[in-house]
Amino acid sequence: YGGYAAAAAFGRTASDGTGRQYLSLITPLYGGGAWAAISPEFWNVERTARAGQFGYGREHYVAITVDSSYLSCFLDGSLAGRTWLGGVALSDLSSELAYLGRSLYAGDMYETGSINEFRIWDNALSADQVAANAIAGPNVVPEPGALVLFALGAGPLFLRRR
Repeated sequence: YGGYAAAAAFGRTASDGTGRQYLSLITPLYGGGAWAAISPEFWNVERTARAGQFGYGREHYVAITVDSSYLSCFLDGSLAGRTWLGGVALSDLSSELAYLGRSLYAGDMYETGSINEFRIWDNALSADQVAANAIAGPNVVPEPGALVLFALGAGPLFLRRR
């Protein structure tokens, strides 16, 4: 089927296996550019913002913003595509499903890439904020120390002995 996957998808799946009331980042598996899509119903009324071609074998920073007028897609900190929402709002979308690495469409394949970090903000970031986040890169999560690992591993053992 078509060779599409979704790095992220939020919305619902209808009984016919198609996505409804969604926001998605679509990643073609066989060439072509990726895009962000938003729809208050299904694909024939969706609005899309093109992200362009991802280079394979290297990490990319992708951001999608939705404000009161536009859906924007950024690739590696730069605006790659933008589309007018035409009255579509996040409140028009379903909150039934939230997927990473999977589409709302039953026939689409699973994402074959990996996701290093995923963030959801409660406001649309500016282009400058997106660029700054791209430059900063993902958060570094410190490795736990040996004592913490021992405590985590030994904790259940002590609980079982009581």
